[in-house]
Amino acid sequence: MTSLSNYSKFDHLYDSDEDSTDRIRDSSKTSDSSAGSVHVGTQDSLLREHPATGLNDGLGPRKMEVTKRGSEKGRFVFECDGRKIYEWDQNLEEVNIYIEKPPHLKSASQVICNITPTRLQLGLKMTTEQQWYLNHSTFSKIQKVESSWYINESEIHIILIKAHKGGTWDSPFKNSGGGDGKNPTAGSDVDPVTKTEIQRDMMLERFQEEHPGFDFRDATFNGAVPDPRTFMGGVSYG
Repeated sequence: MTSLSNYSKFDHLYDSDEDSTDRIRDSSKTSDSSAGSVHVGTQDSLLREHPATGLNDGLGPRKMEVTKRGSEKGRFVFECDGRKIYEWDQNLEEVNIYIEKPPHLKSASQVICNITPTRLQLGLKMTTEQQWYLNHSTFSKIQKVESSWYINESEIHIILIKAHKGGTWDSPFKNSGGGDGKNPTAGSDVDPVTKTEIQRDMMLERFQEEHPGFDFRDATFNGAVPDPRTFMGGVSYG
């Protein structure tokens, strides 16, 4: 069972309201105490089961883990209560969000992904009231028209184009937790060491872009890493 099959919002695709009601009734009788097994039948229950979705569920504080490395180099993982919600990375121009493809998802037509300059919404198309797997304000502004998403064999990949090229994002989403337990965070800021690593990689990417005849792969910085957006008059948009 993949991790996303534990999340009720992406675990069932309903063909009709009647079918949905039947599944809800059946799932209420199902339980499994085996380690790693979770049986949840309704998307509504995700507001309680899925930490990143229930921003106003009032369920109390959640344990957060920050700056965990992802499945590929340069990726980071956002988790809540030990569950991976998404992986993400960034470069000078983009922030990429990777979500494991639900096992029952057959095509992109079953997914709704709304991207605005300041917000991202992701969920499955519903025959009743629409609910969201992700519904959060982005860390910074994005370019709506240039941003996109697609599904491959294993992931939903969302590509957010930064409105301010070279800007360093501490997280894909604004941290809305506030520490009071009433609003679980949509994303945890990377720690200072990891942020420095991100800025270093983006600074080298900028140097390579502006000076294509040189190889900066093994370059290092003496002292603090400069801001890749503002260093030496600012990043080029050419």
